[in-house]
Amino acid sequence: MTNPTTWPFRCLLLLLVLAPLPLGSNRSWSLALLALGVAATLAWAWWAVLRGGRSPLAYLQRAWLPLAALWAFVALVAGQWGMAGNPPNAAQWLVTADRHLTLQYLLASLAYTGMFMLVLLLVHDKPRLRSMTLVLVASGVVQALLAIVLLSAGASYQFMWQDITHGTQATGTFVNRNHLAGYLYLCLAAGIGLLLGTVQPPEYTARRARDKLVLLMKFVLSPRMLLRLLLVVMVIALVLTRSRMGNTAFFVAMLVLGAAVAFSMPQLRRQAMILVVSLLVIDVVVVGQWVGLEKVMERIEGTALEEEDRRSQETVQARLEPALRTLPLIAQRPVLGHGGGTYYSSFTPHKTGDMVLYDRFFDHAHNDYAEIAADTGLLGLGLLMLVALATLVRALGLLRDGQGQASRGTGFAALAALVCLGLHSMVDFNLHIPANAITFTALLAMAWAAPWRARRPSVAQADDAA
Repeated sequence: MTNPTTWPFRCLLLLLVLAPLPLGSNRSWSLALLALGVAATLAWAWWAVLRGGRSPLAYLQRAWLPLAALWAFVALVAGQWGMAGNPPNAAQWLVTADRHLTLQYLLASLAYTGMFMLVLLLVHDKPRLRSMTLVLVASGVVQALLAIVLLSAGASYQFMWQDITHGTQATGTFVNRNHLAGYLYLCLAAGIGLLLGTVQPPEYTARRARDKLVLLMKFVLSPRMLLRLLLVVMVIALVLTRSRMGNTAFFVAMLVLGAAVAFSMPQLRRQAMILVVSLLVIDVVVVGQWVGLEKVMERIEGTALEEEDRRSQETVQARLEPALRTLPLIAQRPVLGHGGGTYYSSFTPHKTGDMVLYDRFFDHAHNDYAEIAADTGLLGLGLLMLVALATLVRALGLLRDGQGQASRGTGFAALAALVCLGLHSMVDFNLHIPANAITFTALLAMAWAAPWRARRPSVAQADDAA
């Protein structure tokens, strides 16, 4: 008998693949389609789980803390939107600055929360964890190949009334190179997690050169070698984005994974460390130098701290200034913010003539933390940070001895995603790009959906084991 959740699971995978294609879903119409797809698939998945004789709540309860935080965030944004239609003297501390933008923000929040629930409902065993990971890797490879081809051809065209030119950096189906970089390192995190999760001790200790050659040939002919090549393709595209923080965040994530491997995998430490070092040396250094890593380094070297020392690139002062100027905006309404999605209208009065980039139009703060705090207050930022911190603890727990390979690989993927996006969010707004935000949400949810080996398994975990 066919599993009733098979087709909802396939729709989930399709949503993840389609999300980055229409400009990263960073348009009202594409966000609406994405949210509609998530809602329909969630309703289908809920019905399919019930039809299979299981309780959906049994799968959701394992992630009650991040789910509660996400729904509290949705309730906050819904409250901002709902109060906007009330009389002027009604709860002004909650009213949004722009009701229509907050409605769009609410739609996005519901889509991300729905994706989190979808993964919990549908991805609860090793085969589906592997399938979802492979789909993310495949989507990343497609984006990488598109970016490389379009950049090589110097393509220039118009898509949905948006003029797009692929000149000196790769952007793929995104408008901004930093957002392509964000999507690529999220897909790389999934692939690297899968690779680390399959590390096993060698069948025998290779002492002679012949034995070492045999082990090497087995690896070259294995599916893991194909996965390694796909990761190289994505690294090439990541380097071609010329994104300073995108490449730096990925490099730092590799170092963090190396430390995690050293402490969490004592029995497989040697094999896993060889793999991590090869990712750093071969993918980042060797391949990166071949495709132009020096241009990324030139951008970093050309970045001065102060505007007075400006070189060839935008200074750190200019990049951080919008976020610093956002602090008075946060101080005005520190608890609940000015309304989800209203940053550009709320920030305009705080622009002054002494700003380095005074003549620029700021629809985002180029700092996700500052923008979320301005839109939804410190309460909203705290709720999302709670989701990230709880998932970090969960991911680290998945790395300990006794967890299965699939669970351990998922833990590595979530850890790498948290490090990459956590760093990049300090100078950019990937969390406000629907395709990147929903992919990131799916990776975090996978850490909660992965089977957890405990002394007393819960109802859902016992069902997984069966």
